[in-house]
Formats: sequence, C-alpha cells, structure tokens
Amino acid sequence: MSSNRKRILFVSTSLAIGGVEKALVSLINALDPASFEIHLALIHNKGDFRAKIPAHVQIHEIHGYSSDPALLAPSREIPRRLLHGRLLSTLPAAWHYLCAKLSGSLNSYAAWLLRNDRPGQAGANPALDKPFDLAVDFPGPPGEWLSYFISDHVKANRRCSFIHFDLDNIKYNPKSSAALYRKVDRVFCVSEQACEVFRRHFPDAASKAMVLHNLVDVKEIMEMGAETSTYSPVGGACNIVTVGRLRIEKGHDIALLALAQLRSMGLNAVWHFVGDGPHAYLFKTKAQQLGLKDFCRFYGSQANPYPFMKQADIYAQPSRHEGYCLTIGEAKIFGTPIVSFDFTGAREQLSDVENALIVPRSREEHDELSARNLAQAIIKAAQMPRLSVTPAPVSHSEEMSRFLELATQI
Repeated sequence: MSSNRKRILFVSTSLAIGGVEKALVSLINALDPASFEIHLALIHNKGDFRAKIPAHVQIHEIHGYSSDPALLAPSREIPRRLLHGRLLSTLPAAWHYLCAKLSGSLNSYAAWLLRNDRPGQAGANPALDKPFDLAVDFPGPPGEWLSYFISDHVKANRRCSFIHFDLDNIKYNPKSSAALYRKVDRVFCVSEQACEVFRRHFPDAASKAMVLHNLVDVKEIMEMGAETSTYSPVGGACNIVTVGRLRIEKGHDIALLALAQLRSMGLNAVWHFVGDGPHAYLFKTKAQQLGLKDFCRFYGSQANPYPFMKQADIYAQPSRHEGYCLTIGEAKIFGTPIVSFDFTGAREQLSDVENALIVPRSREEHDELSARNLAQAIIKAAQMPRLSVTPAPVSHSEEMSRFLELATQI
C-alpha cells in the first residue's frame, strides 16, 4: 500500500451492538484502505460488531481508561470504594475528581486517568504516539472522556466530533464540550434538526457544524434480511417490531402502555423487542404488571435484526428522543409500515414515505396520552400496505466527500 496514505484515528467506547457503533462500522468500511491508514482506539476492546471491522484496521485500547474503567463513573465508583474501606488507594481519584467537579469540567480528572498514557510514557501505546492527519471523536456528547482524549492527548493535524443525539434532551457538560469545540475543525451532525440544535447550544462553534447522515448499506441489509433468524411472527396477530437498546429514552415503557391499549381496543397485537440494555428488567417487569407477558417478546441483542424488520407487520419507534435514528432508515428498506414519535430526524426520514406515520409525543408526565397517540397510529398503520420496493443502492457520495474533504486537508 502507498506510504502516502492519510492516517485517521477513530475513538469510541466499544463495539457493542448499537446505532452509534453500527454507524461507526459503516463509515470505517466505506474508507479505501489504499488511501487511508485507519486506527480505532477503544475504551473497551470488545463487542459483537468487532467482527465487522476489516482486518486492515489497527485496533487499540486507551490504556488510561481501560485499565480501570469503573473510574469512568466516578460519582458512583469512588464513594463505593471508600465505603468498602479502600481509603488510601481511592484518595487520589477522589481528590482529582473533586477538583474537576469544582472547576465545572471533568477534563482535569480525565488528564489524571491518562497520566501514564502520554506519548513517551512507559504505559503509552506507541502506535498512537505518531501524528494523525485526522482524529475523530465518533460518539460525541454526552461522553467527555473521548472528547478530551482527541483534543488534548492525540497529536493530529485536524480533529472532528460527531453529534448523534438531540442536545435538548440529553445531559452533557457544556463547559467541557465548549472546550472541545474550540479545538476541533468540524462538528458533524447526523440530521438537519440535530445541527440546528447544536448551533443554538454552541453559537461560537456554529460555523463548524455540518450535516453528515449515517451511512446505510442497502445491499448488505437486504441480504441480511433474507437470512434465517430466531424471529417467529405470531400467526393471526399484528406483529409490531422495535429495535433498540433497552433504555428509558428509547420509550419501551410507552410502547408497553400502547400495547395494553391496542389489546383493549380489540387488536390482536404482539410486540417484539430486539435489543438489550440496563433497563431490561424494568420493562419486563412492567410487561408482567400490565398483563402483557404473553403478548410481547424480548429477544436481547441481535447482530442481525433485519429479518425482524422485514417480516414485521409494523415497525414502531417509540423513542423519547433521537439524533437521527438509524433503525428507521433501515426499516424503510423493506417497505414495512412505520410508526414513529416526532423526535429529531423523524420528519427528515419519513415525511415522503407514504406508509409511515409520525406521532406527536406529549410531555413526560403524560405518557398515557403519548401511548394513546401511538396506539391510534398503529391501528391506522395496520391497514396500510407494505410497499413493494426494490431499493436501489443509496449513494453516499455527498456524505463521504464531506468527511474525506476534512480527512485529506493538511
């Protein structure tokens, strides 16, 4: 390969199954290894999507973070260690975390975690010592650790960060983020709405913001949708599918309330949930409390969720908030009727889809009303036809040109 290849470093948390991780894998696979020497630095070097990373990509761990990852949740981990009598070993972390909290930014605490990982230090990774042409903080906020790593710990000619979420609806540290955005050359937002929100939150960095939609490999998704899977639609029922992490922001609790209403309305509906996450027990318990145990299925994480989307009667996205929602773009490929709440990016993807319904979501204290809106839309969608589509490969030339322009500038 050419010795003139541009060196690109992506940083991320892990390669666990998730929308951000899927988008990262798609972007990496779209880069020509003849033109780019690609590195990927992770806090946790594991996850089901690791198998999708090409062999030419050099994968590293960020030692300062991965050596004791529990300290990346300091507000929980430091008190726990102190309560368990680990006073002397925990005091340094406690002191640096306290100082960082008082300053309003966790950057100094991150610097302490990475103290032995500096270029030239014994614990540093030599492969990360050399300058990169471009360093990419792919997850972006709400995390601060990777933002600090690329802005203060990596030598790079250019830096960029991504916005995958609606900043109006997530908790993040504005002081730390503002410090990062002063040092990056570009902020890629995955939807027009997400970009508008970013510019409102960070007016000083507004000129750096640019939309770059997540890449969707139509051919691969169609092929994977034809594979066998553990999904088994219930005969005679309206089979509703939702793919996403089992977290409160994904709205599975609202979906369960909607399912209860659907069944009370007389629709024989069964809801299939694909994904895993920290709130799995909460949602499964709620399903039992609502008497829905026999009418919903929890499949856990699936490396291939596309047979579920393909065979669903309705694909539903009950999220409280999103930045773009990759799964909606994937479900569209199969012509499946779609029902989605009106979160950031939904209109951008669904406004021209004839068998899709966008549903208003009420305020948090009115989840029952949101569930009723969702149920009524599903009743309508159950009468909609599946579109007979033969999707042509989507050209991502515009997205790639925006990214490559930054990657190739010196």
